[in-house]
Parts: sequence; structure tokens; C-alpha cells
Amino acid sequence: MSLRARVTWAATLVLLVSVVLTSLALEQAFHASARSAREERLLGQIYLLMAAADADDGGLTLPRDLAEARFSMLGSGLYAQVADARGVPEWRSLSALGEDIPFDANLAPGEHRFHKARDSRERAFFVEGFGVTWTIGPTPRNYTFSVAEDLGPYEEELARFRVSLFTWLGAMSLVMLIALLLALRWGLGPLRRVAGEVAAVEAGHQARLQGDYPEELRTLAENLNTLLAHEEARQTQLGNALADLAHSLK
Repeated sequence: MSLRARVTWAATLVLLVSVVLTSLALEQAFHASARSAREERLLGQIYLLMAAADADDGGLTLPRDLAEARFSMLGSGLYAQVADARGVPEWRSLSALGEDIPFDANLAPGEHRFHKARDSRERAFFVEGFGVTWTIGPTPRNYTFSVAEDLGPYEEELARFRVSLFTWLGAMSLVMLIALLLALRWGLGPLRRVAGEVAAVEAGHQARLQGDYPEELRTLAENLNTLLAHEEARQTQLGNALADLAHSLK
């Protein structure tokens, strides 16, 4: 394998490894950021539900029309529930009617939980739960506010990010590879000049290497010129000796 091929393959391998590691790091960072944003948003929805809740002797009630319109739309992808200390739902959003949503229940007061869960049909959800104590009359009661969001939009967002990431990294890798090949061609230029001059010397077109070479090749060029000079001197001596011999034989 030629020196150029070796350097090209090595540079390509280093570039490929760098791009793969960079893409993995960026994807993990985006995944963590998107997940954290979902967690904060669902927790904000729980706080809005708690602010809208009203207590009476029968327990907690919430208004039919909430600030988040998706709670009132069937199949909207955003669902909510309030369960008592036994885990029995006291209220569910209209969007959750007829749905088997894996809500949290039986969380201790102050306990906060965010996780992924699946329903009986293997649909995936982000689920946020928060346990609270609510004073209704003389007796405090424990409740669990829980909000769930369909994972579909989140996974679509990740898929769009991956496509965009691979597109831009692929384009960047191509540009960098072209730049590396051009840099390699420029860097190996002195070696090509040395090879060309050696070929010219062998063909008899010139007697010495005459190029102005970088420091790394200058010693090689000087040694080759010294060797050529020594060979030329030896050939001259041999020619003179043969001429003297021929003259003495006459």
C-alpha cells in the first residue's frame, strides 16, 4: 500500500470515528434536554391542575374547562387524573375517557415521580405524578395528581433531529474529507517532486536533485546528490583508467 493510501485511510478512519462519537454525544444531549423539557412541562400541568382544584365534603373537584384545552379533547395525547389515597380515581380529564392510561397512584405526600410507562396495548407514555395532602374539613386527605403524555410526538421529534444531525454531519464529513485529501496532496507534493527528479536523473535528463525541499527531505536530497557525485567521480576515474590502459597498449 502506498504512503498516500496509508495516510488517506488513517485520516478517513479518524474522521469516521470522530463523526460517530460526535453524533452519539449530540443525540444523547438532545435526548436528555428533550426529556427534561417534557418533565418540566408535565409538572407545570400538575401545578395548574392543583391550582384549579376545589375541595368540598365529597373530595376534590375540577372544572370542566381547564386552561389546557387538550385535557378536554378525546385522544389529544395529554391526559390527567386525580386519585385518592387508595388509588381510586376521583377525577379524570375528558381526554382520558375510555383510555387505559398508566397513571401514577398512591404516591406519598411530597413524592414526585417522572417515568416512562406503557398501557395494555403497549402504547408508551411519559407519566408525571405528584403526591399531595389536601385539608378538607378537619381531616387531611392524600391525593395523587398524575399527568400522562403520548410518547409519539417526542419520538417524532427525536427522529427529525436524527435526520437533521446525520444530514449536517454527513455534509460536514464530506467537506472535511475533501479538505484532508487536498491537504494530503499538498503535504506529499515534495515527495512527488523527489520521485520525479530521481526519475529524471535515471533517464539522464539531469545530473542532480535541484528542488528546494522541506527540512525533512533536505537531508535525503543532499545524500542522494552526494551519492550521485561520488558515482560520477568513480565513473570518471574508471574512464580515465581505461583510457590510460588503451594508450599504453598502443
